[in-house]
Amino acid sequence: MNKIKKHIGLKISLSLLGILLVCFSITQFIIVSEFKKSSLKLSEDSLDMLSSSIFQTMRGAMAMGDEAITKKALSDASKLKGIKSIKVHKSQAVIDGYGLNAQVSNEEIIKNQFKNPKKMDIEVQKNSSHELRLILPLLAEKECLSCHPSVELGDTLGVMDIAYSFDEIDNALDELNIRFIVIFAVALILTLLLLILTLNYVIKNPLEELMARVKDLSSGDGDLTARVIVKSHDEVGKVGKYINTFIHKIQDTVKVTQDISKDVDDTSYKLNTDAQSLFKSTSDQSKQMQVLHELGDSMEKQMQYTSQLAQDAKQNNEEANALLGNMISSLENIVQDIITSSDNESELASRMKTLVDQAAQIQSVLGLIKEISEQINLLSLNATIEAARAGEHGRGFAVVADEVRMLADKTQKSLGEIESTVSVILQGINNLSEDMIQNAQNTNELRDKADNLMKNASSTQEKTQKTIKLINKSSKETTNVSNITKELKSNSISTLEISKKNEKIAQGLLQISTDLKQAADKLEDKLLSFKAR
Repeated sequence: MNKIKKHIGLKISLSLLGILLVCFSITQFIIVSEFKKSSLKLSEDSLDMLSSSIFQTMRGAMAMGDEAITKKALSDASKLKGIKSIKVHKSQAVIDGYGLNAQVSNEEIIKNQFKNPKKMDIEVQKNSSHELRLILPLLAEKECLSCHPSVELGDTLGVMDIAYSFDEIDNALDELNIRFIVIFAVALILTLLLLILTLNYVIKNPLEELMARVKDLSSGDGDLTARVIVKSHDEVGKVGKYINTFIHKIQDTVKVTQDISKDVDDTSYKLNTDAQSLFKSTSDQSKQMQVLHELGDSMEKQMQYTSQLAQDAKQNNEEANALLGNMISSLENIVQDIITSSDNESELASRMKTLVDQAAQIQSVLGLIKEISEQINLLSLNATIEAARAGEHGRGFAVVADEVRMLADKTQKSLGEIESTVSVILQGINNLSEDMIQNAQNTNELRDKADNLMKNASSTQEKTQKTIKLINKSSKETTNVSNITKELKSNSISTLEISKKNEKIAQGLLQISTDLKQAADKLEDKLLSFKAR
């Protein structure tokens, strides 16, 4: 049993464990990746809004022309949550115009902004630090030209460099990842426990029952009447059913063998008795002829009886053959009737489908009538309004409009009832059509079974005809034996030498019959060890 569990239960458990691990890894990767993408996108959007606000603040501070205010605005903005650093790289024109003690940044990205200004988002990862760098060019507008006469409209006055830290988000993602792993580990343990319980119920218990029954058959008391209890319809249940079928076949074989063994035992006992009688008769020379004469009479009667039995068997087989012929003819008629019935069912199902299509067309027409009724109702309402406008002259027209509207309402109500009735009829036709199709399928299956039965009957008829031929041949041989017996009877006087030979033959026959009886007894003892009934 342990080997079976190792081969089946362990394989299933390991396979499911591997599948769960792969699924978790894929799910974990997708969730973390998507969460990172969402977090990065959300942070970028937030940083865009924040940068726009800082940009406007810085532009306002710069517009005031006070460098202290500009530095304070820059310092306040750098204290915002998530902002790692804020830098403003001034252009050479601004540095020269204000006589500042500063230099243009040598960083290639910043230098390119003065040549080709455009907003840039750069994700930077250094060792354990993760940040998003937002680069915004500060372009000269009309109000900037008064303070910066040396620049033109659209020139880059400076570049604002904002660094936003993702360290907190990364830490939160790491904590979430650990939580996912813990949850999966707990779920995996619970799944494995449930899997073990399920395997014990679905595989272990049925296999133990199956093994116990097979063990009882192989080393028990040989009870062939017992069967494996099958409670499931899976592969284990099918194995149990096949074993039950095999036990049933063995049981039938043992039954037949027991019956044959009993017949052999009886025959061997009779043969032994006859051999003893023959041996005793041959020992007495004076009674040999009389015994042979009596045996001749007995054999003649037996041959006559056997011949009569052969004739009776021939007659019975001929009658059975005739009955089989009638049955085959009846089966052919039945099969033809079944084919006709199946064709009729198929044709009727086709007609029912036509009715379904026609009913669907009726529904379409009803829908059109319903639309016309709604239009009439709308027209009558418009007519009522126009009649009201006409005053006294439109009163008669208003009455007609009311009647038309009432008629349209009744028409819509009737159409609703007709649609409901048609839907019920359509559903009934569909159900009846499905039943007819099922009946046609059942009729085809019945036709196939009838065909098989007719083939079996034809095969049986052929075997019966062969049996009749064998009986005829046996009858002829019996007649020949009967004639020989009569001839032996007429020549019942034999010599002493023949008597001695017969004595030796009888002695050998006695030995053979004794051996046969002993073998039959042993076979019967072995077969009795099986409980087949």
